[in-house]
Amino acid sequence: MPLFTPEKAQTTDQAKQNCVFMNTKDYDDMVAKCQIKPLYVQLNGVVFLAKPLAECPKDKIMLNANQRKHARISLLSNIQVEPYAPQHSDYTDLVQFAIVPRKALPFDSMNSDLLQKEAISQLIHRTVYDQPLTLEFEQQFFDVTAKSQTLQIVTNTTFFKFSVPHPASKNLQLTGDHVESAVVKDSQLMRFVKQTQESMKQKSDGQEQPTDDDNFELDIEFLGVGGCNKQFADIFRRAFVPRLLPPQIVKQYQMQMVRGLVLYGPPGTGKTLIARKIGEILNAKEPKLVSGPEILNAYVGKSEENIRNLFADAEKEYEEKGDDSELHLIIMDELDAICKQRGSRNDSTGTGDSIVNQLLAKMDGVKQINNVLVIGMTNRLDLMDEALLRPGRFEIQVEIHLPDKVGREQIFRIHTKRFVAKNAFDPEISIEELAELTPNYSGAEIQGVVNAALSYAQTRMMNAQAALEGQQVSLKEFRLLKKDFIRALKEVKAGFGKCDDKQIQLIQQMGFLNSAGTTPIIQDIQNYIQTIRNSSIKLGTVLLHSNSSGTGKSSIAAEIAKTCGIEFVKFISAEALVLKAATEMERCNAIVKAFQDAYKVPEALIILDGIEDIIMYTSEGMRFSNQILTTMLPLLKRGQGRLIVIGTTSKFYGMQALDVTKCFYKQIHVDGLDKTLIDEIVQEWCESRNIKWEGGKASELQCIIDREIVTIRALLQSLEQAASGCNEVQCSDFGKFFENTW
Repeated sequence: MPLFTPEKAQTTDQAKQNCVFMNTKDYDDMVAKCQIKPLYVQLNGVVFLAKPLAECPKDKIMLNANQRKHARISLLSNIQVEPYAPQHSDYTDLVQFAIVPRKALPFDSMNSDLLQKEAISQLIHRTVYDQPLTLEFEQQFFDVTAKSQTLQIVTNTTFFKFSVPHPASKNLQLTGDHVESAVVKDSQLMRFVKQTQESMKQKSDGQEQPTDDDNFELDIEFLGVGGCNKQFADIFRRAFVPRLLPPQIVKQYQMQMVRGLVLYGPPGTGKTLIARKIGEILNAKEPKLVSGPEILNAYVGKSEENIRNLFADAEKEYEEKGDDSELHLIIMDELDAICKQRGSRNDSTGTGDSIVNQLLAKMDGVKQINNVLVIGMTNRLDLMDEALLRPGRFEIQVEIHLPDKVGREQIFRIHTKRFVAKNAFDPEISIEELAELTPNYSGAEIQGVVNAALSYAQTRMMNAQAALEGQQVSLKEFRLLKKDFIRALKEVKAGFGKCDDKQIQLIQQMGFLNSAGTTPIIQDIQNYIQTIRNSSIKLGTVLLHSNSSGTGKSSIAAEIAKTCGIEFVKFISAEALVLKAATEMERCNAIVKAFQDAYKVPEALIILDGIEDIIMYTSEGMRFSNQILTTMLPLLKRGQGRLIVIGTTSKFYGMQALDVTKCFYKQIHVDGLDKTLIDEIVQEWCESRNIKWEGGKASELQCIIDREIVTIRALLQSLEQAASGCNEVQCSDFGKFFENTW
């Protein structure tokens, strides 16, 4: 690269042109060599526009003082001059300038619209960084500094926004449409909107999309966020669009900026990721990231001081610069840890209440500041103090749902694009199919599926390397296959998904027999569920009841859970509650949580297996848990989303006395077995286990025929005992065991 000797600009006219000058012959030689015109040159990593000047000596380059200072160039040493080819991203549509007069002005206001015309005329093709440029206006000289540390090249369509920094703003006012909006620096926001529009345009495949001025849509997949387009658009519309308005409109209509928003929803849906991305797209101060428990301190008053420290920088800058201060972003994770409802804690310290009071005062107290935005994240919005959720504080509450099919496709594309780019993604893998196979999966769980599939591919590559006796396997052989994802889906289950096969097998310990006469009942319930799913009805309830246990009610419910097609299934039984909850209050909380989880998915099935045991009902003295009963009954009367509840009970008349049966729209009595089908049932059971059954005479099965109610449980238990240790069931043994079974 040629070496040039730096020189000072010789005249005021040269200094104010905001470019470097080269000898005409040097300039022509460089243009001919690199085929770039206008010519841009790079000095110590800083790019400048170059112009030819006959008066400039050969092998020398002229720079003004600001240029030498910004590029750290000394007049005592030579410097390499490299031609620079501008990239498309270097040309900017928007530049924000801080404008400062070099001396006292004979006027106290300037029209920013006229400044726009002069800036285009004087700065076109110039490169702007965060170093001062010279701008002449109304025969006065100003230093204008771009508020961007990256290279920007001015074009004839560049839109300028001007602001006068404090304290110069006391003596100079800007008017017109090119005044920078106070508080937020919106170049990043505008660039973000442009990127989303380009992304949506590419996905439309050239088809004209319907437009609606009242609706605002964003496609944020390019940010690495999937399944949250609508929520992100709502956040942008409520929190950021007002900050893009001209300041005169904001002042004229006394608009209040949003100071807080809460993201809430199930774990793993992307709340923290969205908050981080908001910090990236905003041209704001470095976000302050803090977790709720980190605020707490063992010493009295320290927790409140930690809250004050979060807002200290924003308050200090607002006092110094007023509306010209930059936006300060505070991101608080696990917000419910410090913002619980005041008075709800049982401790005697009052620290929790004091923290809430301090946060209330800082967000919307006596001193109001518009240069701060607090983003909180929580899984339990219901625990937060109500005063925090009013307008002026966390006034925007956005629920981040589990992603739908389109959202899951976006998330899979985000996590697999690095493999697609390296041709390490099997073409047989269909993203649409993976999205179909992962209903009710959160974003974190989808990432877990991809990581699990990746581990299988890594293991396969390691085995291949071992087969080659230590030789390196080519990277071209590394590939994610469809079978990797199939195995990963079996390994990573959705937290809001179906109950696993082990739980159903536990309920159907002795199997499920089609010949037991339950097929019509199952078909009836399936038809009812399908009717609810295809109608506007939100809640469907079914009660399977009998006057004795063992008639197969739980087994029928488990069979429906397997075959109904609903992905979210929760079993609530007394046995499960005993393992999870020791007290009545804990049982109530477990029941409420199951219903709350069901409300978070599009459709859900909850099975209350053995309602009498769940409420701890005993017929002697009519004893039961009133607390559990009064918790459960309201949940059975009104649902959210689309919810099917199937209950089972062997104490129908007892539940009727407690008004439990009134909560179930469809009630089905499950009878004992048809005695004429016993031989057929036994035959089916034996065939399923490769056990021989010769059939029985009526006299040998008299004990079964004489019993008033024959339950499926008693029948199957007798068969298990009769077949124990042999390959044949003798009718006499079967009858003997049945006689002693209830």
